[in-house]
Amino acid sequence: MKGIEKLNGGRYVPRNRQLRFDYGGKTYIARYDHHAGGNPRGGIQIVEVLPGRGSPLGQVARTITDLDEAEAFYNNPSQGL
Repeated sequence: MKGIEKLNGGRYVPRNRQLRFDYGGKTYIARYDHHAGGNPRGGIQIVEVLPGRGSPLGQVARTITDLDEAEAFYNNPSQGL
């Protein structure tokens, strides 16, 4: 959350319980994935939302599976976005 706040200061949680935010003219969601990064504990994925009907999902921009990756995202949240 703190890394996303550093990007633009604007965040909201829509009804589908996914954190959605805008950065650099694109829309992203942060979601939990049980298999993120091949980690058996899963992790957080930052995924681009593509324009179009039904808000299709694009590529995963960032994956956060441990505290080191969380710190890296906090320190440089725009990397990969």
